[in-house]
Amino acid sequence: NVEGVEVPAPSGKYSEHWVLSRLWANDAYLRLLAGMTGTVNATPFRGSAPGEVMFMGARASMRDQDWVEIDFEFNLSPNAFNVPMGNITVPFKRGWDYVWTRYVDDEDTEAKVAIKTAASAHLDQVATYSNFALLGIGL
Repeated sequence: NVEGVEVPAPSGKYSEHWVLSRLWANDAYLRLLAGMTGTVNATPFRGSAPGEVMFMGARASMRDQDWVEIDFEFNLSPNAFNVPMGNITVPFKRGWDYVWTRYVDDEDTEAKVAIKTAASAHLDQVATYSNFALLGIGL
């Protein structure tokens, strides 16, 4: 069996508070926000490269009949280069991609013991990418 320790990946969370006109922040816009929740930036956003920012959703409340206060939540996970996966190096991984390794049985001939060796590394895009310009909060 392969044993190890799980090391947290670099990441960060932040939020932005905006007050938007009810003409902009209408019901269709609120449905758009719900649909974009869990997506990742397809283009640069707030100084971060594509693939690094995940939109975690928004909380809206009416300030009055003309204005809506909205808190936007984001998580950051930087893109990475030359990611070691056992004896394999993954040249590039976007922040929210998932990397996993397939191991095979092998033998340490010096120690004469059975071991597991990384046979392949696989990179999966697990989040949908979206256009964060649709959030309407400036770029």
